[in-house]
Amino acid sequence: MAVLMTGMELALSQVHFDTYQEANSLRKAGKLQEALAGFEKALEQAKAAKDGRWIFYSAYRIGYVQSDLGNGDQACEAYANSLDSALDPAFGDVVRALRRDRGDVLTCGLALKKLLTNRGLLTDAFRTQDRLVRLTNRWIESITSKRFACLIDTPPIGLSGKPLAFVWRMRTAQSALWDLIGRTVEATNLLRRTLAASPPPKAGAREDSEWQRTRQNLAVMLDFLGYRREALSAYTKLMLDRPGSRNAAYARFTRARLSSKIEGPAEEWLEQAKRG
Repeated sequence: MAVLMTGMELALSQVHFDTYQEANSLRKAGKLQEALAGFEKALEQAKAAKDGRWIFYSAYRIGYVQSDLGNGDQACEAYANSLDSALDPAFGDVVRALRRDRGDVLTCGLALKKLLTNRGLLTDAFRTQDRLVRLTNRWIESITSKRFACLIDTPPIGLSGKPLAFVWRMRTAQSALWDLIGRTVEATNLLRRTLAASPPPKAGAREDSEWQRTRQNLAVMLDFLGYRREALSAYTKLMLDRPGSRNAAYARFTRARLSSKIEGPAEEWLEQAKRG
């Protein structure tokens, strides 16, 4: 049944959206303090209108701007409030929230996790990461109607685009946290399983950048652990598969360094790196 809004409700809905758009224009123009004030105003208006979606987006942008301004504590608080609002039962359950703005909800959570990690708040970072993993599981389950554990299970056949990209992104984020606390072997094995279980996407596909990031992170960890030949193979594949990418340029020079360590120094390694 259609729900008709009163004139007052329509006005409230429109005013916080307009305020948000104006603030976003200021942000894009580099006027961060004015943008921050605008997003804070939009947040209060969205709360008055009880519009959960724009409460989320206004708080999300406040975190984004605070981070750009170098205000880490305020950014963490805003991102946390944004994530909480997106999952508030008053505005719809987790699955419904993720169906509409799933990528942004998870991106907000990852931004929060990164800030917490950079500030040394690892317990909070792991707690946030665990929450994001569970949200990703729910997202995939809502698509496939089957139980899914994104750190363990092979992605379902046919899964593509944003959902698949975020499965890889969660695994990469988890491995980064494990690596930070010295669990590098577990982190490396997680990425090995990830790449072994999923066929590579087509170049330019929506999920391709996450796939390349996962491959590069694995190569870096293999190199750190001393698996030089496996790391060399990983960098070679990265270089050959996407020859024009930024990752490929990095891989060429790293491959030259590893080749020098394995087979001894030679001018040819540097020349190969320069030629691409």
